[in-house]
Amino acid sequence: MSDTNTETVATEVKAEELVVIDAPVAETTTVEPVPAKKAAQVLKQLEYYFGDSNLRRDKFLLGECAKHPESFVSIAVINSFQRMKAIGLYQYPPLPYICSPIG
Repeated sequence: MSDTNTETVATEVKAEELVVIDAPVAETTTVEPVPAKKAAQVLKQLEYYFGDSNLRRDKFLLGECAKHPESFVSIAVINSFQRMKAIGLYQYPPLPYICSPIG
């Protein structure tokens, strides 16, 4: 993908248009609630990653958005970011449970 195409994607992708998806959790799975502080940290970090000021300059994240027709980004990709790892969600349920209040 050339820089010209990347710029086009950057202007078309808006934070409010992004949706976090993942495979559903089995009904028998016990879901431990995420502490409000951690959920707030995740929300703040996601808003930064997908905000207009960051997303238009982040070539890696733009590339990930371009891989899906609706600009979805894999949970695995998001969880691989150092700041997401630092929040320490590995002991909690998948990210969509944290993001469900958003949309």
